[in-house]
Amino acid sequence: MSYGIVRFLLGVAGRLLPGIILYFTYWFPSGIHARIVAGFLLGLPVAALGAPVSRPDGFRGLFGLKGWQVMYVAEAIPTVILGLATLFLLTDSRAGENS
Repeated sequence: MSYGIVRFLLGVAGRLLPGIILYFTYWFPSGIHARIVAGFLLGLPVAALGAPVSRPDGFRGLFGLKGWQVMYVAEAIPTVILGLATLFLLTDSRAGENS
């Protein structure tokens, strides 16, 4: 049962990649588009290398929290920071258009 759910979610996530690449063409000028896409795709193997580190066993007792609680905090801080940066820095218009 859980394999089917994970496989479904993986299929949904795989369908998002072409849309993300399309939005990059809207947000970034063509001169730096290739660098942006390359940086985004470079994050995929980097994320795979980080998976063994994100086991909660190694963080048991850190800051007086349980391992899974430390992992929630450690993974939430960059997410919140990048989300706020995106909210304030990302423009709402296509690249090259005058706003």
